Amino acid sequence: MTSKINTKTKKIILEKVKELCVPAHGCTEIGAIGYGVAAASAQVKGDIRKVKSIIMEVSPYIFKNVMRVGVPNLGTCGIFMIGAGAAVIAKPERKLEMFSSITEKERQDAQHLIDKQILHVKIPSHCEPVHVKTIIKNGKDVIESLIEGVHDNLVYVRVNGKDVIKPVHKSTNKNTNKVYVSVDDYKVEDLIDIANSCNEKDLEFLPKLFQLNINISEYGKTNMVPGSYTETYKKLMDKKPSIYQQIILDTAAGIDARMSGAVLPVMSSCGSGDHGLTASIPQFTYHRLTKNSELTFLRSLLLTNLLVWKIKSNIGSLSCMCGSVIAAVTATITSIAYQMKLSVKQMCNLMENLLCTFNSTMCDGAKLSCTHKVCTAMISGIHMIELVKNGYAIKPLDGIIAGDINKTLLLFRKMSIENSNKYNLSIVNGMCKLNIKM
Repeated sequence: MTSKINTKTKKIILEKVKELCVPAHGCTEIGAIGYGVAAASAQVKGDIRKVKSIIMEVSPYIFKNVMRVGVPNLGTCGIFMIGAGAAVIAKPERKLEMFSSITEKERQDAQHLIDKQILHVKIPSHCEPVHVKTIIKNGKDVIESLIEGVHDNLVYVRVNGKDVIKPVHKSTNKNTNKVYVSVDDYKVEDLIDIANSCNEKDLEFLPKLFQLNINISEYGKTNMVPGSYTETYKKLMDKKPSIYQQIILDTAAGIDARMSGAVLPVMSSCGSGDHGLTASIPQFTYHRLTKNSELTFLRSLLLTNLLVWKIKSNIGSLSCMCGSVIAAVTATITSIAYQMKLSVKQMCNLMENLLCTFNSTMCDGAKLSCTHKVCTAMISGIHMIELVKNGYAIKPLDGIIAGDINKTLLLFRKMSIENSNKYNLSIVNGMCKLNIKM
């Protein structure tokens, strides 16, 4: 097909994808808390072990994503260990890779802070979805930091009310190298057009990034968590696994490894490592086993990340909706269909069918069972490809379906905006009650 996308547009979009797909160690919400706490603790005079208190004020969205996810190099999970570990590491220059390494002494000092019971958590009901405020009281000094808007946006660091790191204002963003472009300017069909317009040189930055995810998938297959989805699914596979069984196993292994705290970086997508794993591993496994062209694979990898961006921009960067299923699975299944050479119309129908299937999937935090949710959705999605190939499409009004994928996504945006805060607080309250009972 002839692309309607010009060179300038393609360049802008490719630069945006380079922003969206970046390496990350561990859950990005862990990184946000770690960055905020470290930025404040770096201003502490004297021994961090002698501070009076460390208060972490985090949004419900951040809180639920750090309750049960493993922290790299700490061998445990929980917000108190995240805060204590970041306080003793005190290296804000690491940003989201705060826990890429930790010494035994730092680990012991972190446990000392927890044992002293000086760490406290507050969960405000009205704040930005990405919100991490740290307050450290050290003698007469009060040190504050704020992460807000996006996971690595350090808004300020203050000592006794005075800025030691100047606040970041939105008006200064134009002085950075980041690309500011709205996905609302592009329909799903345009994003497919952009993928079709790219050559291998355009996409030469992708292989290095997605290789990170292949590495953690391989690690997860040789270091399976006992009782995990990966270990159990492997027992059920045929002696000669089908392409789709191998896709599920490879994806599960990567997510299980990350959720259990494996000390390996991943390529994130739209701020989430799980999204990055889900967006890339199925594409590579399908390409490897079908032996289709390298260019088709790279285009599918680009398209997956563009579709994650499109869907996430509608349901919200952090939401009551499960982004890994609703955004990443929908995107990766659609991009497998792209590798299979389904038509644009078929891919748009497929996306609506998948969104109709996944629309009630809620986000109940980052944890090992994310693997179960993603892989269950992928099994359903793979089946849906075959249905669409044979002419099946859910009719408009049969559910939250408009008969136009772009209009359907706008309906999802409305649902997320109207319901996320209240619904998310309910989820967090339920998780806290369960945690207390346990």
